[in-house]
Amino acid sequence: MHTTLKKKSISFLRLFISILLTCFFITAYTQTKQSNKATQKTEQALVNYLNKLYSDYTVNEMPVELGTVQKPFYIRQQTLYITRRIPESETTVSIVQYKMPIAEIADVFFDYYIGLQGINEASVLTETSNAADDPFPKQGNQMLLHVAAVGDGTAGYDIQTKLRSLVKALQQSYKQ
Repeated sequence: MHTTLKKKSISFLRLFISILLTCFFITAYTQTKQSNKATQKTEQALVNYLNKLYSDYTVNEMPVELGTVQKPFYIRQQTLYITRRIPESETTVSIVQYKMPIAEIADVFFDYYIGLQGINEASVLTETSNAADDPFPKQGNQMLLHVAAVGDGTAGYDIQTKLRSLVKALQQSYKQ
């Protein structure tokens, strides 16, 4: 009788541990899914705001030195991308793709332009091509990624505050 009770206890313990592990894995899986959805929403909020800033504060194109947007802002693998057409002369145009890891955004700057400031001079990778079809053979780095020319008004400070909060929220989301 004692051995039967021992066998039943071991069986019950195994069943109990199996149920606990199953509950743990289900909870971990659903939390990961919820976390991914929250991160995607935060990414989308930042991208939408950046593209809205660009469209709201430019008539048809950015000032000549910043070019026109060929492919709007998007995020892939925790990196922010934008592609611009920049006139080099009256007859030549360069296509420049900017890549900035979200983790390397140190702050949001505002002077006449609003943009993202990297943690160092290599935070923004630039890849340049002479045509839209060609790969990007020339590479460089810079510290600032300009978003839009918002002007000198006080609205720029509100934009800076909102953009800063969106960036910080996304950085926090990636850390979870």
